[in-house]
Amino acid sequence: MSLRPFQPGDLAACLELFDSNREPPWPLRLRDEFAAFLSQFPECVLVFELEQKAAGCATFRLESTGQACIPWLMVRRDLRRNGLGRLLLFAVLKKLSTEHNPALVEAYCPPAAAGFFERQGFHLTRTLPGGWGPDLDRVELTKKLKVCP
Repeated sequence: MSLRPFQPGDLAACLELFDSNREPPWPLRLRDEFAAFLSQFPECVLVFELEQKAAGCATFRLESTGQACIPWLMVRRDLRRNGLGRLLLFAVLKKLSTEHNPALVEAYCPPAAAGFFERQGFHLTRTLPGGWGPDLDRVELTKKLKVCP
């Protein structure tokens, strides 16, 4: 079991993770957006390996406002509910806190995953109806990383 930075050879494995989690009504263009993020910002991706195979990945991005966001976090479907998502999330939050120190982190997810983030201390900011496609809302949640400036 290891958590490590993304490497160029991880692209196919991360896309398999995406595919294992994709359910209708997920538009196929989201897979392309995820692949583009991995290619453009490999330094902003963490990969969780289990038995030398990608079992999960998480991405982050720094905003010009001094905030950060977590646009993608996923665990292979058959490994869900084993604490791996929480491990990935905490690893991203730790990396952001120690290396970039944002005051606030935003996470994006489909409605079905909002409860996961809420259990980790995120608060619902808004729901964008059709935010990811005609039949798929986008939920945005936030978490304070700094209590005082």
